[in-house]
Amino acid sequence: MSELEQDKFEGVTIVDALSASGLRTIRYLKELEGVKTVVANDILPAAHKLMKDNFELNQLDPNTYQLSLQDANILLRDSAKTGGFDIIDLDPYGSVVPFLDASITAVR
Repeated sequence: MSELEQDKFEGVTIVDALSASGLRTIRYLKELEGVKTVVANDILPAAHKLMKDNFELNQLDPNTYQLSLQDANILLRDSAKTGGFDIIDLDPYGSVVPFLDASITAVR
């Protein structure tokens, strides 16, 4: 078996590091082909509950996403230890600079 045949495409992994309502996660899963999984993260418990409710309302397959309730920088740094993500979505209220270092370490 050739090296290319061994590395079959299984889909991209995405982290929506500052998810808030989870809108982008919903759009990734409903509108894009080739998405293996999306990690939807926010540090606020209210946002976490809102994401969960929105994912249920939009009938997302629970096998295609993971909910995370933590600081985005910690999530990104920890993910680097296990391979990171193919796509990192950062959309903060304000500057992206506080998240750049952790994001660079988390890129697969």
